[in-house]
Amino acid sequence: MTPAVSVLCPPNQSPLPWGDYGGILFHGMSLHLPRVDGIIQLERTGPYIPPITFPGASDVVVTDAVKRQFERRLPALHFLPLLIKKHIVRLDWQNWDPTAQPALRPITGEPEDYILRNPHDDRAANKLGILWELAAEIDPGIQGKTAYSTKNTTAVSTSCEPPSWPAATLSPANCVPLLRPSYRNG
Repeated sequence: MTPAVSVLCPPNQSPLPWGDYGGILFHGMSLHLPRVDGIIQLERTGPYIPPITFPGASDVVVTDAVKRQFERRLPALHFLPLLIKKHIVRLDWQNWDPTAQPALRPITGEPEDYILRNPHDDRAANKLGILWELAAEIDPGIQGKTAYSTKNTTAVSTSCEPPSWPAATLSPANCVPLLRPSYRNG
């Protein structure tokens, strides 16, 4: 029997422009505020959002179009509606020159302050469109880190010991497993 696992990894071949500033602009934040009834309270810039973002340690947020593509290819995936666009700041950073310094930096020098020190903008939040959290089933033998369970929406703290099944060692540590292993003959 061979384990079948699909893995989605943050892009690490080409780093985001502007270092930590680019990370906040591209991904936003999902761990700064607690979840409400298991739902992420997203904090980010808008109205632009990349199709797939990684706003927290193990959180994956996708647009509605990407969700539909995943569902066609991997129908066993589970998605949670991301209804809480808690703090969306209008900032059109996507047209900045990626080879230059950021066109605007927070006065504090802290990347999070692109969001935290600016007001929420309802129109920018609405223009983000429908968003979803890709909610992977949690298997401590695969994740090997803290993640959120889709069953009880509480943090599951796991050790960083080697995974309990050998194929998992082929996946980079920063990858987010999309499916629990299913075993098939072969």
